[in-house]
Amino acid sequence: MLSLPCRSISFVAAILFVLAVSAELPNTTRADETIVVGQQAQVLADDHVIESQRGLVRRVNLLAKHPGNPVLSPERPWEENFAVPLTVMFDDEQKLYRMWYRPGYGKFNLGYLTSADGLH
Repeated sequence: MLSLPCRSISFVAAILFVLAVSAELPNTTRADETIVVGQQAQVLADDHVIESQRGLVRRVNLLAKHPGNPVLSPERPWEENFAVPLTVMFDDEQKLYRMWYRPGYGKFNLGYLTSADGLH
């Protein structure tokens, strides 16, 4: 018999639960419905909002590291020399970059930073 640690069983159970729930969710758009995407740039990683591919060129650009990396360095005592960025978004209304990150080892804390230029 396969013996898994309690954490592995919990993880597997959580994955199975998410898969079961997502399989039951109804499709929120019909094929004949218009999806409003607005005037902002869109990431077209799939064909969900693409009506036609005529003249479309899908291109994935290479990422380039900023020469001043790492942009986020753990400097506060609660960060315990450990800080992992989770997500960064630009807030058009406030004209600020907003970052949520994980500070510290072995626990899940949530840090929040803002920056006018995304670097300082």
